[in-house]
Amino acid sequence: MIAHMHDAPGTILVLYTTRYREGGPKFARAAKTLADERRAARPGADVRLVAVEDKREAVDALLAAAPLVELHFVGHAGMYGPMFRTAAMPEQFSPHEWRTLKIPFAPGAEAFFHACRTARWFAPFFARTFQVPASGYHWYTTVSLSPRAFRWQGLRDRGEPLYVIGCKGRKSHGLLGAVAKYAGRDAGEAMKRFLPASPDGDPSYDKVAALYDEAFQDIGVREDEWAWLSARLPRDGKARVLDIGCGNGALLAKIAGRIGAGEGVDASAGMIARARANAASQPHLAFTAVDGPTLPFPDASF
Repeated sequence: MIAHMHDAPGTILVLYTTRYREGGPKFARAAKTLADERRAARPGADVRLVAVEDKREAVDALLAAAPLVELHFVGHAGMYGPMFRTAAMPEQFSPHEWRTLKIPFAPGAEAFFHACRTARWFAPFFARTFQVPASGYHWYTTVSLSPRAFRWQGLRDRGEPLYVIGCKGRKSHGLLGAVAKYAGRDAGEAMKRFLPASPDGDPSYDKVAALYDEAFQDIGVREDEWAWLSARLPRDGKARVLDIGCGNGALLAKIAGRIGAGEGVDASAGMIARARANAASQPHLAFTAVDGPTLPFPDASF
């Protein structure tokens, strides 16, 4: 459900991914449905439908889209927005990379992220970074036969148009959410639109450092990530490890007995204070507050 559009000619870019996780072929069809609808709605626009499976492909498509009047992304998303490649080897733009990317938006342009949880942090960040309204979903997304409420495709594929919608389901509301979803009792979530604006209050982790530290002492609760990392950590006990965005130091604390030295960096001085306190008995761990993407270490030192 897309509104707020102007009628100036330009490029409408619909990017989509197919490999990151399950649902790739359905994402391709949903992206085509979206592109067809935008062509019908704005016949003077140059509508481009492009599969982007890594960051390089995404950058190339974005830079070639001038003047860009609408940007759409269909796929999976994480904390910092769209995910690329695969879950086994994920790739994602960092906030710094987004800030340094020169997307050729035309005056009055908008961006739409048809991906899960993009309204929670990424869409408002994107809006204020690129000074364009940006929309996303708060809940997890699913593929539906209807753009307004979940309609299951069923076991037989009849080639109908598909849509990515946000709705309540098992991941967000447990078994009851899944029952309501498949029973068609919950309407699809309207995309939440954000205008360019500075964040309210203190956007850093400083004020919540104590609560974060209390709730997140053991990195092992992130089972998949911990299993992946643990299997790949050198076993000679000599590795020098850098943890970027170390928070309260939970990761380095978890692997302290398996490494020779560890350095943690974070933009939050409050978090660094917590990390140092937690590592008081681990002299081979050190923590430094940083400002910006430049790291205070020589190249190839980890």
